[in-house]
This record gives sequence, C-alpha cells and structure tokens, in this order.
Amino acid sequence: MDCNILNNYRHVSNLTFLPKVIEKAVTFHLNKYLINNNLNESLWSAYKSGHSTETALVLVKYDTMMSIDQGKPVILVLLDLSVAFDTVDHNVLFSRLKDMFGLSAKVLWFRSYLEQRYQRVSVHGILSFVQFLLSGVPQGSDLGPLVFPMYIRPLGIIAQ
Repeated sequence: MDCNILNNYRHVSNLTFLPKVIEKAVTFHLNKYLINNNLNESLWSAYKSGHSTETALVLVKYDTMMSIDQGKPVILVLLDLSVAFDTVDHNVLFSRLKDMFGLSAKVLWFRSYLEQRYQRVSVHGILSFVQFLLSGVPQGSDLGPLVFPMYIRPLGIIAQ
C-alpha cells in the first residue's frame, strides 16, 4: 500500500502491562466459556485454535465440490471485512453478548474496556485532535478477535 495515503494506516491498540494481563485473563475465561457452552461459531476459522485461512479454504473447496457432484447449484458470497473491527457498534455488541451468549452481568469490565476509548494520529510529529471512538474493538488486542465473531453471529446463523 502507498504509505503516503493516510487512509492506508490502521490504528493498533497499545495497552500497558496491567490492562494487557487483564485482557489476556478475560480472553482465556471467555474462550473457555464459549467452548464449554458450545457457543463458538462453527463456520468461523480466524482466531480459532486449530483453524486458519487454509482450513477455511479447504472447507469452501470441499463444500463446493460436494455440491457440484450432487448436481446442486453453488453460490459464493464474499464479504470484504477489512475494516470490520472498526464498525462494531458497542450497543449492538452488548445486546448480542447478553441475548445470544448469556453474558449480561459478566461483561461490565468489557463495557468499560470498549467505551471511553480515544485515538489521535501523529504524522511527521504533528498530533491530531483527540477523537473518541464510538464504535469498534481494539485491533492488536487479544479480546477483539474473540468478540468480533460474537458480534457477527447472525451472519453465521443465516449462512447455516
């Protein structure tokens, strides 16, 4: 990408030591909760132990070949999720965490983790104004990739 185009830059969450440790602990327990309650998205491959883009491609190829062999039509819908983490609406996310995953009282820390975040950009030593983030999950965090599939869970339900 052209480094002179500012839209090509992505913000990354830089956490200090203690919040990073807390985030890792929450990620561990949330992942354990999802596995123990069979709440993981079955079609999701990214950020999932034992899965990768390669396993996702193998599944797509397998499903396509099986459908063709059975004489069924094949339709492939591709979504560009390149800025998807930035578009997560916090209210919708917390509603889904409560309604689909039963995490209402358990996400109080997570709410404070997402809300009250802000960012600013430094270009050639010049700082922009502080901008509060009203949506999105931190990129570069451990918790963001775990909750994003929870946010788009309705897509998985539709796809099944």
